[in-house]
Amino acid sequence: MKLKLDENFSVSVKHQIIDAGFEVDTVVEERLSGSSDEIIFDVCKKEQRCLMTFDLDFTDVIRFSPKETNGVIVFRFRDVITITKLQRMLNFVLNHLKTENPEGKLWVVEVDRMRIYDPKLWHNE
Repeated sequence: MKLKLDENFSVSVKHQIIDAGFEVDTVVEERLSGSSDEIIFDVCKKEQRCLMTFDLDFTDVIRFSPKETNGVIVFRFRDVITITKLQRMLNFVLNHLKTENPEGKLWVVEVDRMRIYDPKLWHNE
């Protein structure tokens, strides 16, 4: 599984993902910080990477359809972001990535749940 971390994630998260056995690039290391959401989305599609982000704009499945991607994982915080909450959510996602493939789907991860949007279930294909 190839992932791309948006600019809101720290380097320590990258190392944790690598330690869990996944390949990961970051928006920051690729000098894409400050790029538009469309550019980040297109880069992920071209590189066949699943995007991990805090940016709720990526939950707009009309604007950013996960259908043609390796997946989009959005971390959604209802209130203040803390290290403890982020760690809990990241562990949850990493465990799911070991058994489930986000390809073509949007995962919205919260502290106590994950919602999965699969366009194949909503459209006649």
